[in-house]
Amino acid sequence: MKNKSIEDIEKRPSEFAKLVVEKLQEREILGPSVAKSTERAIKEAIPPTIKLINKMWPKDHDVKHLRAMEEAFSSQTKNPLRTLKAAGIDVTKEVEELRNAIAEITGKKPKARGSTSRGSRRGPSRNAP
Repeated sequence: MKNKSIEDIEKRPSEFAKLVVEKLQEREILGPSVAKSTERAIKEAIPPTIKLINKMWPKDHDVKHLRAMEEAFSSQTKNPLRTLKAAGIDVTKEVEELRNAIAEITGKKPKARGSTSRGSRRGPSRNAP
């Protein structure tokens, strides 16, 4: 799959997932005991990931999208989703779909929409001053 586009990956997610796992095994990052489950997880995560990417970087993008993403992914940015939304790039739904897909892949219960760890019953956030 050398020099392939996102569209190619979207059309053949199994081929891409297999290639990633092979490369990880070649570099001894991934052992044979988890190869199949890793391949399946990558394949399942591809559709919501591509949906998120396409929303952040649409085909008809302009410079404001690039600048908004640069700012959103800066280490100084406290709320990247808010930064993107202020630039007209609302990826809230896509991020939620990706979170839910990852939760399903890992066997964890997806969080209810709109819930956060802040203000939980466990006490103050570790990030609190």
